[in-house]
Amino acid sequence: MCEIINQNLGNVNNLSGCADYGIPITFRDYGILNYSKELEEIIDNEKEILEKIKQLEKEGKFDV
Repeated sequence: MCEIINQNLGNVNNLSGCADYGIPITFRDYGILNYSKELEEIIDNEKEILEKIKQLEKEGKFDV
């Protein structure tokens, strides 16, 4: 993973501290992190993840 980060953001050792929620946002913006279409929809529409998982379980589309 460090190799991918280095290719997109430069040397990993030069990254400074930041809020935890900002890391996946930045990685997604740079194409380092990709979500499934379902999770992408949940995140983009700011839906509650737990509620969506419960709904998908009822529909038989989510299995842990």
